[in-house]
Amino acid sequence: SNEFIATMYVMLFFHPDIEDYKKSLLVGKYVDSIYYERQDKHIEFSDSLTTPFNKQELAEFHGFNYFSPEINYKINAHFTIDTSHSVFGMKTNTARTPNYRIYGYLDFYVNDTACKLTAYQNIDYKDDKEYGGILFVPFQDKTNNNQTYSGGRYLDIDIPINESAILDFNKAYNPYCAYSHRWSCPLVPFENFLNVHIFAGEKKYKK
Repeated sequence: SNEFIATMYVMLFFHPDIEDYKKSLLVGKYVDSIYYERQDKHIEFSDSLTTPFNKQELAEFHGFNYFSPEINYKINAHFTIDTSHSVFGMKTNTARTPNYRIYGYLDFYVNDTACKLTAYQNIDYKDDKEYGGILFVPFQDKTNNNQTYSGGRYLDIDIPINESAILDFNKAYNPYCAYSHRWSCPLVPFENFLNVHIFAGEKKYKK
């Protein structure tokens, strides 16, 4: 077909390196997946049957704000497991103190800056089928108070099966406290402040 011929022409003359062409396709597919996830979140929060918002919050909801997806913020990290620490009550913005333990450490680079984050396991959900295999990685960075929520943001990662883990900051999301003061949210521990700008993920929420 003419469409097939046109495609082959483009591949031949504009993408002479087939590996670069494949890479571009993979990046495009990844970026699409981020947009789909964001769309799903919008649908969940805007539907009165699934939203965590109350009636007033739902009436004020006009969507979320994000940085554009950037493949360079999907970062390979070195994971070091360390479950020797005692269970502790993680501080929140209320009197609630959910039970967590340190599970390990993530070492990585943002551009040329060495960074480290601590990953935590929620003990109350460690045997849960849906959440038991997930680690909680809250963080703050130098975009807080400006482009992003002042209290920091969260990442969830699957428990690594080896010494490698993916930190996808394009999936960084706000705690519910960014949307309403009525929520109780874990505060970012001091050791998880990154002295870099993370221009990725969810931005400040605007009603």
